[in-house]
Amino acid sequence: MKIVDRKFPGAFKVGQGLYLPEEPTPEQLAALACGRGAYLTGESAAQVLLGEQLTFPLRLVSRTSLPSSQLWTVSRRNRLVYLTRGDLKILYHPLAVADIANDDRAIRLLASRYGGKRGQKLLDEDLSHVRELPKRTRELINRAAVGAESPLERTVARALREHGVEVKVNHLIGLYRWDLVIPKTKVAIELDGFKFHIQRDVFIHDRWKNNDAVLRGWTTLRYSGSCVKHHLEDVVGQILSAKAPRLSERWHRLFVRQWHWGMHDEMVVLE
Repeated sequence: MKIVDRKFPGAFKVGQGLYLPEEPTPEQLAALACGRGAYLTGESAAQVLLGEQLTFPLRLVSRTSLPSSQLWTVSRRNRLVYLTRGDLKILYHPLAVADIANDDRAIRLLASRYGGKRGQKLLDEDLSHVRELPKRTRELINRAAVGAESPLERTVARALREHGVEVKVNHLIGLYRWDLVIPKTKVAIELDGFKFHIQRDVFIHDRWKNNDAVLRGWTTLRYSGSCVKHHLEDVVGQILSAKAPRLSERWHRLFVRQWHWGMHDEMVVLE
């Protein structure tokens, strides 16, 4: 969409000195702003990168000034590292999340790029272009389950990090890769899906993998997807107490069938 003179018939005013032939869509105005030296950040960056509908007001950063407008908010920033999507310029994920107030939303954006096996490598590459990150952004990255491939891994990793625990995802111990590990206490955690881990070759592989880690001095813990779904608090509690077991907890006092919701359609919970 081209800029027109304010006298153009039906001209739409974006801001002082900036007129368009008609009212723009968020996508059209974003492309125009990016062509004039602006970059999407915050919620606008999240909407584009997460494949959502872009909405007004646009959240922008720029090295140069843009006219005030109800259709965007602009902040000045000198250090800008960005990626492109078509005509749009979007701040790198670690920079864009600084302008997202909601932590869960910011973590979702980070996880969309840094989840999966290549997540840590991608993060390292991206951060090599960034001089400094705010404390909050560093904390958000720590909570984003970088490298996690599955929702289960992300859920448990985030829950542990909420307790201030350093967690590494898809970490090699010897020849075998573990879903989650806590390096400080040498606790290795595997989150098993029924369909995959019941296969004969996987079943055998899991036994030797577990034995290998134990003989290397690691404490190994395994949970099913049902454990995470129904009893995340118990899962996290047991992991945190792995080096100093809390024997008064129900997972030590009672048979698992007596309290685990994943083993019954209907059940009486015993405390």
